[in-house]
Amino acid sequence: MIRGRQHKAEPQLDPLIHPTNRLRVCAALAAAGRVEFSLVQQAVGLSASALSKQVHALTGAGYVTQSRGVADSRRIWLRRTPAGRTAYRSHLAALRALIDASNQASVGAGSGAEEFESTL
Repeated sequence: MIRGRQHKAEPQLDPLIHPTNRLRVCAALAAAGRVEFSLVQQAVGLSASALSKQVHALTGAGYVTQSRGVADSRRIWLRRTPAGRTAYRSHLAALRALIDASNQASVGAGSGAEEFESTL
């Protein structure tokens, strides 16, 4: 690395975020700083136990934190960590790059198969 200049990392698909339910949890948490567990559950349409498993995986990776309510300890609040925000942004950027590559390949080619494969 050259001194004084920072190298920006290429966007990467994150295998921990990529499964549909975890991606939906991250999207729900991206909308606000702190979200109550029950609201995330409604947003993603999972049972409490299924959501708990997804949240456990995200907390284990350091992408999400959970805390109990002060006034009502039965309420659980979820929040993305800085690492979680970075990973989610990178994952979305990588998905956008895949979509852009696919769109470019389909516009500029007859069958498009050769050009699309070369973009991967």
